[in-house]
Amino acid sequence: MKIHVLTFSLAFCCLAVALSGQTLIVEIPEHRLLEDADRKLVVAQLDEFPNLDGYDELVVTSGSLQFTFVELPDQLGYTQAYAATKSNDERTLYFTRLPLMAVATTVPIPIDPKVPALITYADAEQVVVSAGGIELRGASSLNHPKKTYDLEFWEDATGIENQDFQFAHLREDDDWILDGIYNEPLRIRSNLTHRLWVDLHTLHYKDEEPEARAGADVVYVELFVNGSYQGLYNLSEPIDRKQLKLKKFNGELRGELYKGATWGSGISTYSTIHDYDNNSRSWDGLEMEYPDADELTDWSRLYAYMDFVQNASEMDFATDIWQHFDYENSVDYFLFLNLLFAQDNTGKNIYLARYNADHPYFNVPWDLDGVLGTFHDGSNINTSESILSNGLYDRLLDLPPAAYRAPLSDRWFQYRQGIFHRDSLFERIATRIQFLNTEKLYEREALAWGDDQGFDPDDLTHLHNWLDHRLLFLDDYFAGLPTTTNIPSVSVAPVLFPNPARERVQVLNAVAFQGAAFALYDLAGRCVLRGELRGDFIELGSISTGCYVLRWTQGRVNRLLVLK
Repeated sequence: MKIHVLTFSLAFCCLAVALSGQTLIVEIPEHRLLEDADRKLVVAQLDEFPNLDGYDELVVTSGSLQFTFVELPDQLGYTQAYAATKSNDERTLYFTRLPLMAVATTVPIPIDPKVPALITYADAEQVVVSAGGIELRGASSLNHPKKTYDLEFWEDATGIENQDFQFAHLREDDDWILDGIYNEPLRIRSNLTHRLWVDLHTLHYKDEEPEARAGADVVYVELFVNGSYQGLYNLSEPIDRKQLKLKKFNGELRGELYKGATWGSGISTYSTIHDYDNNSRSWDGLEMEYPDADELTDWSRLYAYMDFVQNASEMDFATDIWQHFDYENSVDYFLFLNLLFAQDNTGKNIYLARYNADHPYFNVPWDLDGVLGTFHDGSNINTSESILSNGLYDRLLDLPPAAYRAPLSDRWFQYRQGIFHRDSLFERIATRIQFLNTEKLYEREALAWGDDQGFDPDDLTHLHNWLDHRLLFLDDYFAGLPTTTNIPSVSVAPVLFPNPARERVQVLNAVAFQGAAFALYDLAGRCVLRGELRGDFIELGSISTGCYVLRWTQGRVNRLLVLK
């Protein structure tokens, strides 16, 4: 029989097609196909799928591994699982477009120090095989069955010299975090909000340091540890001097970086001040990240800043605060913190940094999991109506209106037209949900960690409803702050006629609310209608008979509307 072998050069695979008994053999290079033998699970990368017409058998190979499809599918893709056999032993095979990472180590992985490991990474552009070290990281996450890891890439197994790599659009570095995001019901909150902060905020010294990033960026990867499939992870850049491009120590204290590791007794939330000890790298919940321990440990400058915020006179605080803390960062972080309702990030899970000795301090968010309607343990938050603050923001909000509250309100409504617009936020959610759901990432999470770790539409409904309520509440709050923009006064109330109404209701004082967004809620808190007032009437359509609350996003005043 004459055999024809055709080879195609693809972005990250070599496809060998052998015409022999109508069998199609797809060859996938090493590290681009990984197997969990215990879970009978195979995940492979393939960015171009062959035409299966004319074949009656399909085989996927990678090195010594060979998998024969139980049935020839109509086509291959990322959106379904395939039954295959390996030496007559059944397997479930998936194709993925995410990077694949594998860690192999001969010893248990401890909290500290890092133990030697062989680390591989494969995406559409590259394959990395490197010696490295791995350790567990986190606090409460250590109790999760799915662990979070800290990785370090080495020149060789000794670990004496580190080695830098760049992954996807992230920075080049030797130190990386693999966040297990196990406590996130939808596996999207941390990924979405870290990306949101990077898109939102620009560091005040960006002109001096164009490569400086305002926070950690992340990408999704799929991870195997010692041949065991661990599921979906965020591969994350660390927050460190290199990320922020802080000025290096040169015998004098220049760049500074402190991590809010625990709540302590109030230093990080500006509610108290204590003596420090320069023999220690920690101070009441704060950890000194930079300068390094072998360079300098000196808390005196941070103490002076904390003391100023808490104890300066009203006049001195109003006059000098922006010499101590960056104004733009204070505004963006307050709005970001409250949009997310990030209760765990007002003092803990936050970095405080300074670019150089003559620059102000600024905040960098971190560990954004207990956000957007969930606590840090993944349980739902059912309230959305309170403002997060700390001692610094309490003092800023007590400044004269024009000094802080008015521009803060202005900035909120500016962002509500762009990056904080409901459509923009919901698009970020929808993009991630659709990808993880249609490409079977939730299904693989359930295979690894149980059915309750897969996609739950109730979780998505909660997120949507919570965010809608949160935006309405924050619109009310910021409209209630003195503002320099033409937002309707909170003393203006919509006058509805008739009430009870049917099909539509007239707003008699509509001129005060033209263009204003509104939402109609039933008494169970479900949004049944939203829109913007254009003209004098709100069209109600076929909404069921009952009592509803009409809320305007640009004012505090709500009105009860009865439909008959």
